[in-house]
Amino acid sequence: MRLARLESEVGRLEAAAKAERETLAAAVAELERQRDFVTARAALVFDLRPPGTSPQPTARGRLWVAADHQHWQLEVAGLAPTPAGREYQVWFLVDGLPYSGGSFAVTAGRGALVDAQMPAGTSGVALTLERAGGVPAPTTPRLLVGDSPVDL
Repeated sequence: MRLARLESEVGRLEAAAKAERETLAAAVAELERQRDFVTARAALVFDLRPPGTSPQPTARGRLWVAADHQHWQLEVAGLAPTPAGREYQVWFLVDGLPYSGGSFAVTAGRGALVDAQMPAGTSGVALTLERAGGVPAPTTPRLLVGDSPVDL
């Protein structure tokens, strides 16, 4: 009876250890992907600033675009923590039309988002606060805007 309990416990611990190894492997892979991005040469950078009407006037951001013009990384600072049920959403502006770049939460004023989808012809970037999970089109005022990319 005791041996069966111990064998069961060993099996449970082995399964838990395997799950932890898989979680750590996924985290390492994501960190390696981010490292590869930030150590590669960037082609463009968008400085994101609050428009005159922004309710978060001290927020700032920077969107780095990789040389392939598809991969990017967003870093923000000074944004208010994300309220319950809401997320910040990135918008790529192409011919004046917004295309979602995904959404993310912010804690303690800092957040970052990396994604591999950026529409061709992007000439600007904006950030809004939307319903959690994102929306198909902006429903709130722009908090940050970057419309003058700098070639690097």
